[in-house]
Amino acid sequence: MKKLIKDFTSAVKGFNTYSKYFIRCGVPLILGVYLSAAYCFITAGKFSAYDATVRLGFELLACGKELIGAIMLPALFLEILFLAEKIDGN
Repeated sequence: MKKLIKDFTSAVKGFNTYSKYFIRCGVPLILGVYLSAAYCFITAGKFSAYDATVRLGFELLACGKELIGAIMLPALFLEILFLAEKIDGN
């Protein structure tokens, strides 16, 4: 497991600057949305209406899924394009 984590971190360090920037800016946003959804589920019915809070939690989960598709996938596709260009250029 330790070797897997080390390989993953070394691969991320090798990303180009644009992919790193997208990931660096996007991951806190995605984590914030998922943590907000968890907060909604935990506090449902305590501070507000149960149904509305649970519905908001599910909407935040769907938003988090869309954010992963909108932030992480383009960053990884961009990295694939840069790797293909690097291989083709050599």
